[in-house]
Amino acid sequence: MSRTFLFERRNHVPSSDLMQIKHGFYQELLAYCEERKGFNQRKELLHQRLSERIEQEPEVRIAYIRLQQGVRKGRIQPGKIPKANLVAPELMEEALSLEQTGSELIQRYQELTIRFKSECKMQEQELYKLFREQPSVQNALLLTNYEMYCSLNKSYSSKKSGKVWKMMMRSFAKTAPLSSFTSICRGPGTGEESRISFAQWILLHWYELWLLLPEVIRASRYKVDYREQEGTLLTEGSTGPQTAEPGLYSRTKRSYRLKTPAAAKIQPGSIVSLDELALIWNESIEAMTAKAVQLLRCGYLKHTIYRESEPLTLELFIETVSALRHGSSRIRSLAQHLEAIRVLSGQLEQTNEVPQRERLLEITRRHVNRCCELLRWEGKYPVNPFNEDSYAEVTGPSVEVEPFADPLAEWAEVLPIFDNRLKFRLYMEHQLHDTLPVPYTSLEPSLSRYAAEYEQHVALNRTCKGSVFENAPAVARLEELRDQYRMKLAAAASGEDIVLEHADLASLEAGLQKLRIRQPAIAGFWLQRSGTGELVVNDCKNSYLAYAMYHLPESHDAIAKRLQAVLHCGDEAQLITYSPSCGFNPNMNGFAEGNSLAADLKAAGLIWNTERHSFELQLGKQQVVPLYTGSLAPACLPEEYRNLALLTQSGFITGTGLDYDELGIDEYRHIGRISYGKLILHRRRTILHEKLFAGVTPDLDGYLRLHEVLEAYAVPLHSFIRLFPVRGNRLHIEYGESGLHKPIFLDAEEPQYCMEWLKHMERCRRQYGELAVVFEEALPDPYDNEYTAEVVYEMHEEPLRMGG
Repeated sequence: MSRTFLFERRNHVPSSDLMQIKHGFYQELLAYCEERKGFNQRKELLHQRLSERIEQEPEVRIAYIRLQQGVRKGRIQPGKIPKANLVAPELMEEALSLEQTGSELIQRYQELTIRFKSECKMQEQELYKLFREQPSVQNALLLTNYEMYCSLNKSYSSKKSGKVWKMMMRSFAKTAPLSSFTSICRGPGTGEESRISFAQWILLHWYELWLLLPEVIRASRYKVDYREQEGTLLTEGSTGPQTAEPGLYSRTKRSYRLKTPAAAKIQPGSIVSLDELALIWNESIEAMTAKAVQLLRCGYLKHTIYRESEPLTLELFIETVSALRHGSSRIRSLAQHLEAIRVLSGQLEQTNEVPQRERLLEITRRHVNRCCELLRWEGKYPVNPFNEDSYAEVTGPSVEVEPFADPLAEWAEVLPIFDNRLKFRLYMEHQLHDTLPVPYTSLEPSLSRYAAEYEQHVALNRTCKGSVFENAPAVARLEELRDQYRMKLAAAASGEDIVLEHADLASLEAGLQKLRIRQPAIAGFWLQRSGTGELVVNDCKNSYLAYAMYHLPESHDAIAKRLQAVLHCGDEAQLITYSPSCGFNPNMNGFAEGNSLAADLKAAGLIWNTERHSFELQLGKQQVVPLYTGSLAPACLPEEYRNLALLTQSGFITGTGLDYDELGIDEYRHIGRISYGKLILHRRRTILHEKLFAGVTPDLDGYLRLHEVLEAYAVPLHSFIRLFPVRGNRLHIEYGESGLHKPIFLDAEEPQYCMEWLKHMERCRRQYGELAVVFEEALPDPYDNEYTAEVVYEMHEEPLRMGG
C-alpha cells in the first residue's frame, strides 16, 4: 500500500515571529517566586528557633517574643526590644537579614507590578504590529471578514486587542481541522498559488432573485407539476425566497391546495409559456407575471431554464444572464457588472499584495452592491464576496510518516465501527433485501421517513440503541463492536492514559470481517507531527479524495479515475459525482431537470452490490455509483440528495476518542491520552470549572493566582483552550456558535495572552452562563517548529497522479 500526501495547510505566523514577543517576564517572576519561597522558609525556620528559645531561656523570654513579633511584621527595631543585648547574636543577625530581604522583595514586587502593566501594554502593541506585518494574516482576513479587516487596520484601539489576540493565536497554532483560522492564502509568490472563487451563497441567492425578475419570467417556459387527489390539485414548493446568509439555504417544502379552476386545464408535465398561461388564466401579461411568482413558489410551475448539476459558478451565471441580455436594460446592466466582477476576481488571483487586493476588493464590492440593487436584494448587502482556496497540493512528502504506515493502515481497517451512516445502510439493506432491485422513486417516501429518524436519533445521539435501526442484526453487531472499543476508553475518562494494542484492533477487524464489512481503501487522516515524533490524528474520514474533487477542479478527471479504482466500481460501472451543497438551485424549483442527477434518479433502480457491500443505482444496463463530493452533512442537503448520501457513502468520522458532550464535571476532571503506537488519537485534557478561577483578577495578583490554579491541576503552560457552557454538570455544545468552542492557543507564560484569555472567558460567561474550560495538551506545540503543518494522509493502493 503506497502513501500520497494530497494537501497541506500551514499556519500563517511562524514561531520565530511570536518568539520575539516573549521578553522573559515569566522567568523573572519565577525567580522572584523562588526567592519569596526561600524567604518564607527562612522566616518559618527562624520563628521555630525563636519559639524554642522562649521555652529554653525564660529570663530573656520578652526579648525573643518581641523579636518574633518583629519578624512576623517585617519590621525589627533592636533599640526598642527589652534585653536585646541578651539575644543570641546569630538569631539577631538572621532576623535583621530577613528584614532586609523582605524589604527588597516588597520593592521587587512593586517593580514587577509596574513591569506587568508595561509588559501587557508592550505585548499588545507588538502583537498588533505583527498582525499588520503578516501578509498571510492580512490576506486571509481581507477576504474572510472585510469589516473586521477595516476595523482593525484603519481604526485600532486597545478595546480591539482581544480580536487581534484570538486571530493571531489561530493564525499561529492549529489543533483540529476546520476549527482554527486556516491558511487561506497559499503563500507568497506567483498567481498560480492562489485560487479565488465567488462566494457560492451569494451566487445561489442572486440566481434565485434573477429567476423572479419580470423580464425573466416573461422570457421563460415552464413545466407544470401537480398531482390530483379526490378532485383537489396538490403541489409542493417552498414558502418563497429565504433570507440570504453565508452558507447553505435551509429550504422546507410545504404542500399546497390549488383551488383555481384554470390550474386543472393543463396536464402535469406540460411545457407552457407565459402567454399560454395568461390565455388559460384569462389574465393580462402583467397580472400573469405577478401570478407566476406565486405559482413558482407553490411548486405548480417549474422553470425549464437549462442548468447542469455542476456547482453554479460566476461564469455560468454570466452565461445564463447574457442569454437574455436583450430582454431589458436592467439585465444588460447586470451582465456588465457580473463581467466586471469576473475580471476583478482574476486580478485578485494574480497578486498577493495586500494593498492591491484591498483596492480590487473595494471596487468589486461596488459592483456587488449594484448587482444586489438590480436583483432587488432585501436586507444588508454581502460584505465578503470571495473565497480563497485554503488547500495547497503537496508536491512531496513534507512529513515523513513511513515508520507509521502499518499503524495507520491497521487503524483504517476499523474505521467503519465509528461510521453511523453505515448503520443506516445496513438497516435499509435488511429492510429491502427481498425486494431489490426496485425503482428508486418508489422508495423515496420510506427513505425520507427513515432518514429523518436517523438524523433525529442516531446522528444526534451517535448510537442506534433505542431506535428502529437496532432491529437489524448487522446494525446491532456493529453497535456491539463500537461498545467493545468504548470499553477500552473507559479508563481515559478517569484520567488514565490508554494505549491500544494490536490485539484490540485485530478483534474489532475480525468482527467487521464477519459482517463482510471492510474499510474503503481511501480512508484519509488529518495529521500533525509532535515535537517528540508522534503523529497526532486530528480527524479521519472516508474519503478526502471525494472532497478533493471540489478543491482541485483541474484534477477532476484524474481523481475520478482514482476513485473508480479504489471504490472497486469496475470497468462497467459509471461514477457520478454530485455536490448539491455547493451547487443546487435553492429557489422554488430545486434542481433543474435536464442533465442532472435528479433526472437520473427518476429513471433509476436501486440495487445491492454484494461484492462492494453497498447500494448502487442502475440505469438500464448501466450500473451507477453516486458520490457526494460536498462538505456539508446530509441533513443540510435537499431531501432526495440527503437520502442518497445516507444510502451510498460514509463521511466524516467521529467517536475515535471521548466526545466533549459526554463529559461531566463538578470542579475539575482529567481526561487521559489515547494512543495506538506512535499515533496520538486523543490528546490529554484537563477540564476546570470557571469557579476555580474566582479571584483571578486582570493584574499581577491575578496572574500569580492563575498560575497557582494551573500548577495545582497540572495544566501545562502551553495548551489549547476551549470553552463550553455547563448544563446539569455536563459540558454542553452550543450548535451554531462557531466561535465559542473554537480552540485558542494559550501560552500562559505571557501576561498579555493570559489577560486576553480572562476577558474572553468573562465575555462568554456573561453570554452563556456557567462555563467549563477545557485545556488540551498542545500536540504539537507550535513553538517546536517554524510552521505547524497539517497534512492529509490518504490510504490507497497506488500513488495518485494529480493534475491528469
